[in-house]
Amino acid sequence: MSGEPPYSSLKFPAMLPLPMGGVIEFTGYTDIVLVAHFTDPNIVSYKAFSISRQQHVFIKTCGTKLEDITKLRHEWKIFQGLSDSMPGIIKPLALETSSRGLGLVFPWTPEMRPLNSIYLTSSPRISDGSPLIPLDLKTFLDIAAQMANILMHLHAAKVIHKNINPKKLLLNSEGEVYIHDFMIASYLEREETSILAKIYNPKVLEGTLAYLAPENTGRMELCQIEAFWNV
Repeated sequence: MSGEPPYSSLKFPAMLPLPMGGVIEFTGYTDIVLVAHFTDPNIVSYKAFSISRQQHVFIKTCGTKLEDITKLRHEWKIFQGLSDSMPGIIKPLALETSSRGLGLVFPWTPEMRPLNSIYLTSSPRISDGSPLIPLDLKTFLDIAAQMANILMHLHAAKVIHKNINPKKLLLNSEGEVYIHDFMIASYLEREETSILAKIYNPKVLEGTLAYLAPENTGRMELCQIEAFWNV
């Protein structure tokens, strides 16, 4: 799209440290700090320093229930099947074991913010004290075009995200869009819902209801169209 992107004037405040409700340990990581998470409230996230990589990282952890552990392992497996050069995807560096379960380790990207924490959208706001900006048509079309390109690459890799919504879209200060959270994603070639839906509740609706495509209601086979329905 032509013209100056509207993102250059945006300010992206860093995530705020929160008091830790106990100590969590990851071998090989120091300076572990609990950070405010802007997505799933059931996901606990930490900023840490990787000794071996000599860089700051973002560690995504979940509960110790079998369902939570299976979801995180499933997300790791999905990422392993994606190319490092795929646009709009931030691949994890490792799957680590902590004193409280598993953690997916990502590069630290403090400038990334969920779409619904920046712009006014129909998705519930994740409050961090910063004002929301109206989502104008030009910005919407720019974001939608980037999303379509990312989804085309995901579908070429036979992966369907299944829960595209403003909370799952990250935007940086340059206006670049990234899709995250593949915990309920599926492989298209298997034509099945996620592993967990079959293990725990074959009738469960996965995803966010307001953005759910008919394919995700169990009335028809899963296909690529459902992701573009979300857009």
